[in-house]
Amino acid sequence: MSKMINWNERYSMPKIRIVEDGFSPPVKRDICGSEKGYRKHISTDEVPCDKCKDFMALNARLRSLRFQEVTESGDRPGLPPLTWKDAEDALRQKPVKRNQPRELLFKNPDDSRHGTPTGYSLGCRCSACYEVGSEQNKKYREQLAAELLSNPDHELHGTIAGYSAGCRCDACRETTSIYRKEYEKKIKEERGDVPKSDPVKRDECGTLTGFNMHYYRWENPCDDCRKVKNESEKAKDRAKGVRDKATIVAKCGTLGGFSKHLRLGETPCDDCKRARYEYQTARKRSKGVRDRSTLGQCGTRGGYSKHRRLGETPCDACRKAQSDWSRDYRARLLTELQKNPDDPRHGDNGYAAGCRCETCCRVASEKDKEYRKRKNKGKEKS
Repeated sequence: MSKMINWNERYSMPKIRIVEDGFSPPVKRDICGSEKGYRKHISTDEVPCDKCKDFMALNARLRSLRFQEVTESGDRPGLPPLTWKDAEDALRQKPVKRNQPRELLFKNPDDSRHGTPTGYSLGCRCSACYEVGSEQNKKYREQLAAELLSNPDHELHGTIAGYSAGCRCDACRETTSIYRKEYEKKIKEERGDVPKSDPVKRDECGTLTGFNMHYYRWENPCDDCRKVKNESEKAKDRAKGVRDKATIVAKCGTLGGFSKHLRLGETPCDDCKRARYEYQTARKRSKGVRDRSTLGQCGTRGGYSKHRRLGETPCDACRKAQSDWSRDYRARLLTELQKNPDDPRHGDNGYAAGCRCETCCRVASEKDKEYRKRKNKGKEKS
């Protein structure tokens, strides 16, 4: 027969610890007399009512009986279901006195189990036990993450445990996102529009555990806990290679300096404006956008168009640039037309480019006749 677990000790809540920790008196609710009611008392820092304590004691004894019958018979699937009457009869029996290792561990700070995996598994969260437990959990998560990365068909893919181990596949991300949304929705439904209360000073304040205790008790975190949380987040970012914003110094003559001027409500200096202009110009150039500062300059086709738009006579440099562009365009067009006889540009444009095929000659001849008719009509009217 294997060693029997004392479920009564595992699920019971000592009265002395509850009173000494400053728990408030119980509040009667409709869910009292159930496990949900018991947990509600604990989560709101209340002493559990007698009805909830009796239920948990009854439940613990029921689990103890079930475990005892399984270990004695050795046949778990064939175990008959226990009734509440069996559990009530068991509660009337005289309890067997057993050693209480957890209480002895908590009461004796010099216990040899402190700072060992056994102490952490028994529920001790002193600094030594917590450090050992954290190292164990870290090694387990690293080992599990390596298994998940090496095996795409691992059974933990698509679970919260896989995401907690460090897997960031699509299935794990989606499952964790759905879980978080449902959890937040549940918390909002339970608490409604109740604002967060003022922080309560505890021994755990100044640690991540204290920050989580504030969060789960719907309290505003104290300054010490908030500071520790910020330092923890910054350490995570540094490990990922993310720069700390507090160490980024924005100097004038840089894009960061330009943004800092705007953030402070100041007019950017000339150096920052120049840096901003150079950044925008380089960005547009990388996307294939032409620099507008070069448009309309003399000696370019844009300069020729600008002269015509303003009603001016184009200068020699602009006329030469336009002539060179037109010559290159006609040469390219003629080459393309000669390669493709079915090109739709065969016609007036093709004849102007130098193509003398039947289509281009016919279209050019018809247009020339129409031009001469209009010219002759104009002379007759005059």
